[in-house]
Amino acid sequence: MLTLIVLPVLYYYFEKGWRKTPKAAVLMVIFGMGFGSIGFAKEQDPIKMYPSLEELITVAIQNNPEVQAAKFKTRQTEALGGNSWNLPKTEFKGEYGQNHSIYNDDLRLSVS
Repeated sequence: MLTLIVLPVLYYYFEKGWRKTPKAAVLMVIFGMGFGSIGFAKEQDPIKMYPSLEELITVAIQNNPEVQAAKFKTRQTEALGGNSWNLPKTEFKGEYGQNHSIYNDDLRLSVS
């Protein structure tokens, strides 16, 4: 509401100056501000009352998205558990000039 109506109107008046405006324009702005916010009103959900703390905790755990994501991740890990091996990543290493010798043969390459 602020960026759509109020700021452009204020920008216009600061740039052009504060002249007397027609009454229709003022009424249009007031009308737009009054009825423009009706669509944004949201009816609030009624407050749910739980008879016991245990029931409240179980409902909170069932509706928590992080707990649900952890359950799905656990199911995925269990489903894929027997299908693959856990091999380490392949490493390539190379060294040159680490021995400080006069010979040019201190090149080491390794793959593990």
